[in-house]
Amino acid sequence: MDTHLQAKVSRLYYLEGLTLKQIASRLRTSAATVSRVLAQARSGGVVEIRVHDDRKDMSDLELALEQKYG
Repeated sequence: MDTHLQAKVSRLYYLEGLTLKQIASRLRTSAATVSRVLAQARSGGVVEIRVHDDRKDMSDLELALEQKYG
């Protein structure tokens, strides 16, 4: 897959806030294709998503409780 296309679609989606349908219309393709391009961009390292959570300790506790009790 073309990394230039992945970067372009990722910019439109993540930075400009366009919907899959809006991007598909702009690029004359389907929303499903846009979704696949975004997934490939994430798995291929074009896009990295980071979550900054100051409550990390709480997340660890929450995960442990979920694992123990379902």
